[in-house]
Amino acid sequence: HMLSSLLSYYPFDRGIKHAGMQILLGVNAPGILVEVGFVSHVQEALRLIDDAYQQKLAQGVCEGIMAYFHG
Repeated sequence: HMLSSLLSYYPFDRGIKHAGMQILLGVNAPGILVEVGFVSHVQEALRLIDDAYQQKLAQGVCEGIMAYFHG
């Protein structure tokens, strides 16, 4: 859902990774870790500071979470 909200930016799909991330260990509720870009990549860093891009990212994450619970 996040990528589909960003189609006009031609996002690169790195796929879904399943791993025991330290930050999510011990959490007693559903949890996700979303990687929205790399600040070390100049083009992505410029997108990440753009309000419209941030809004599209947030919308895509929200739609994905809603789809999970309603799907």
